[in-house]
This record gives sequence, structure tokens and C-alpha cells, in this order.
Amino acid sequence: MNTATYQSSLGEYIRGLVQHKRALGYRYDSPEHILRHFDQFCIESNRTEPCLGKSLVDRWCQKRPNEAHATWKGRIQVIRQLALYMARLSN
Repeated sequence: MNTATYQSSLGEYIRGLVQHKRALGYRYDSPEHILRHFDQFCIESNRTEPCLGKSLVDRWCQKRPNEAHATWKGRIQVIRQLALYMARLSN
């Protein structure tokens, strides 16, 4: 069960995505862990608007030193899922 709290301006969207995925029957543990890190990244980036700006996403999606390709790809996929979730809510 999701007990994480999200403190960034995107926290409500992150929480909603995790709840949505779990309601569909997915465990969603690994992506939820990535989203907790992304939430902290947003806070450290002084993000105050509840949107996924290009510069924020570009910085998050940069491959880190010594990061495996699969890990990098996983981080990108989770943020893509968040973006798609947010887009569905705005329609």
C-alpha cells in the first residue's frame, strides 16, 4: 500500500498516478520509488508550478555517470507515464 507522501508541486499528480496504477492491479513499487526521487528532484529544483516543464524533464532525463542503460530508460518511462497521466486529466 502507498504510504509515501509527496511534497513537491507535482505531488498530487504523482500520488494520483500511483493510486491509479495500483487500482488497475499493478504493484507499481519500482516506479513509485522513482517517483519519490523525482518528487525530491522537483523540490531541489525549486519547482513551484504543478507542470512538467521541458527544462525540468530534460535535466531529469540526462543519463547519470555509471548509470545502466536499463535504469536510465526506466526513469524516463516513469516520467512519461506521469506526463500522460497529467495530460489525460487536463482533457
